[in-house]
Amino acid sequence: MESMKKFGQRARALWHDRRGITGLETAIVLIAFVVVAAVFAFAVLSTGLLSSEQAKETVLGGLSETAASIALRGSVIGHDTGVDGDVDVVVFQVSNASQTGEGVNLASSGTESAIISYIDNNQAVNLSSSSWLATWLVGSGNLLDAGERVEIRVTLTGLSTLLGTSTQFKIEVKPTKGAVLIVERTTPAELKLVNDFG
Repeated sequence: MESMKKFGQRARALWHDRRGITGLETAIVLIAFVVVAAVFAFAVLSTGLLSSEQAKETVLGGLSETAASIALRGSVIGHDTGVDGDVDVVVFQVSNASQTGEGVNLASSGTESAIISYIDNNQAVNLSSSSWLATWLVGSGNLLDAGERVEIRVTLTGLSTLLGTSTQFKIEVKPTKGAVLIVERTTPAELKLVNDFG
């Protein structure tokens, strides 16, 4: 009986002792902090991964544009075919700027055709496909691939103001994909039948 009485007193003492509850509360608060930290860490990591993926896409897009670009090769030649003192035809050669890059579409017609523009102080005109011709000197097809060379012949007789002497002009070749090639020259003070604009 005495032992039962002592057991009852000890049980009541344990029941009124709150040290265990404080440890449990601390554990619950600690678990809550860990859960909240994990949620924030997940959010930060997700944002970082998304940002790095977008940066990767931007870099790859830029590399693709750079790889699919054309470069001027050689001189720009102007012809006065009518002996009337103005430049009727401008001829220049281009090649793929990168030896490992993608092909550049230089077709003059179709949905993926290149656009050639003429610009001077008097006018800015997108030339019709009948006003320019791309002739493959090395290679063939509509795509200008690495190692190929194309001669572009631009006829300017349809301009509202013809290209005369001492005139600065630009011809822009705009493929559907890749950088725009800008050919900018100034005509000399005296025009001959064949003029090398450099």
